[in-house]
Amino acid sequence: MKTFIITLLLLPMGIHAQTGGTWTATSLTNAPKARTESKAVWTGTKMIVWGGKDSSGYLKSGAIYDPATNKWKTMATAPLLGRSSHAMLWTGTELIVWGGRGRYGTPQKNRLFHDGARYNPNTDTWTMINILDGNTTFIKKRGKLDFSSIWTGTEMLIWGGGDIRGQGPT
Repeated sequence: MKTFIITLLLLPMGIHAQTGGTWTATSLTNAPKARTESKAVWTGTKMIVWGGKDSSGYLKSGAIYDPATNKWKTMATAPLLGRSSHAMLWTGTELIVWGGRGRYGTPQKNRLFHDGARYNPNTDTWTMINILDGNTTFIKKRGKLDFSSIWTGTEMLIWGGGDIRGQGPT
């Protein structure tokens, strides 16, 4: 049976079964904070939700939802600054978070990121991505937001996007 996880009004609301058209309420125990502009990926068995923002600012937290057990598991805190408009994809074994927008510095200003990290759900650990490894000729000294990204099976490809002023493509 295929299921669809539906999120409405910033909070997990329920699971809709394709067969039979029934709804099951999702548990809110250990669910991530209500947020906007977060990202989610499907691992094949679980949904990972990370990032976004709430009334206190940009978030660097997330959780993993297992529809088979109707349970959430809180993720370890990422070594990244909180962000939205980031890329997030599943490699088959790890989650990759890259780029996006957040607030930092003195004074606090909206900034774009050109960094990222990998998350391993089996060990609940994050590893920063070293942009100096391998071929990095495509990486600019400024960040991007609202770009497209895919996983080829061996590498992440990034296309398009814009800068903090909404100018693009870059």
